[in-house]
Amino acid sequence: PIWGTSKFLNHRSIFKDVSFMAEITATMIRELRERTQAGMSDCKSALVEAEGDMEKAVEVILKKGIVKAAARAGKVAAEGEVRTLVSADGKRGTIVEVNTQTDFVSRGEAFKDFVSKVIEVASKLPRGAEIVSQKYPGGDKTIDIVRQELVSKTGENTVVRRWDALEAKEPHGWVHAYVHMGGKRFFRA
Repeated sequence: PIWGTSKFLNHRSIFKDVSFMAEITATMIRELRERTQAGMSDCKSALVEAEGDMEKAVEVILKKGIVKAAARAGKVAAEGEVRTLVSADGKRGTIVEVNTQTDFVSRGEAFKDFVSKVIEVASKLPRGAEIVSQKYPGGDKTIDIVRQELVSKTGENTVVRRWDALEAKEPHGWVHAYVHMGGKRFFRA
């Protein structure tokens, strides 16, 4: 009665899955984590879904990351950083604002590196150009794709809110940048 045929078959299917999961090693999970920066459970489930194939597992995590990014898109990103960059000759200044949900993420290295790359791209664009569709430095992905990966990694919505540039047209003119409070956004009601 307890060990009826249907229950026995259910246990067999569970054991079959467990025996395959035994082939997923901690080393494989660690390697996938290093490549994707995803959580351990996400890495393990991606490896199981990809049947141990590392490249397929990376694709699974990237697809899930884009889905997570879309799910978080509606969340308010009120923290972040404002950063400026003035050209070496002082004739052009660029400012960019990138927002995320909490100051904890905005203080992190991944976020700060993302902001650095965004300002680098913005500094080379003509005013008014769409920034998120531009190529992210060091790869063939766009800024928006890397932003979605950051959202997946941090678990928080991240938005390139706005950017602008200013050029000194006068022969002796120059641009100077000052960002109050180290770039932290601060509003008081």
